[in-house]
Formats: sequence, structure tokens, C-alpha cells
Amino acid sequence: MALTEGMRVLQGHLSILLLGWMTTVAAVGLFRVASSVSVLMPSPCLFAIVGAPVIARLHAQNDRERLQRLLSWLSLGMTGSTVAMSVPFAIWRQPLGWVFGSEFAASNPVLLVLCLSTVTTAFLVSTRTP
Repeated sequence: MALTEGMRVLQGHLSILLLGWMTTVAAVGLFRVASSVSVLMPSPCLFAIVGAPVIARLHAQNDRERLQRLLSWLSLGMTGSTVAMSVPFAIWRQPLGWVFGSEFAASNPVLLVLCLSTVTTAFLVSTRTP
């Protein structure tokens, strides 16, 4: 179990370690701030976890119509919530500068790329067929 936990922690920090070898400490710091904020973006994907018991029940009952309707609403909620959480970072030019200080305002473009990837992931996960 310790090996598994160690690998999970390493995976969480691998991008920071690789950037540390390839670029400056300042760039790694900017990426770390953007990466830490972007961790909040996939939280709407918890819709699927909350809906899992109902999905399992409907699947066991072979109720395809209600299952498809539920999955459609869950996917719409996941994608819409992820977009709604990402929009403020796209509208305001330097939200990270306001929160973390003006030194970190330059990490906003990195955060926008991470937000775009999260929105794309939520969309692709939500369009997956059951």
C-alpha cells in the first residue's frame, strides 16, 4: 500500500519535477499556481459519482430510457458546471494576480490552457456512450 501511495504522490508532482529540470524556478512557480487552481475545475465531474447508484439500479432494471435520460442530464451538468467554473478565468485578465499577488498574474494563460483541457475532458467524458 505504501508503494501505491508513493506512486500516486509522484504522479501528482511529476509535471512539476519535469518542469524543474527543463525551465526556470520562476516558470515552475507560475505553473504550480495555475495547476493548483485548475485542480478545482473537474469537481463537477462528481455528478457521475453521486449518480452512480442510480445508474447501477437503472442498468440492473434494464430501464434504458430512464438511464439515457439520467446520463444526458448528468453529462449536461458536468460540462455546464465545468464551463461555468472556467469562464471567470477567461473573462478577467488577471484573477490569479488578485488572489496570489501581481507576481503570479503571468500564470493566467497557463490556467486558461488547463481550464480548456478540463472542459474538453468533461465534454468528451459526457459524450461517451453508456
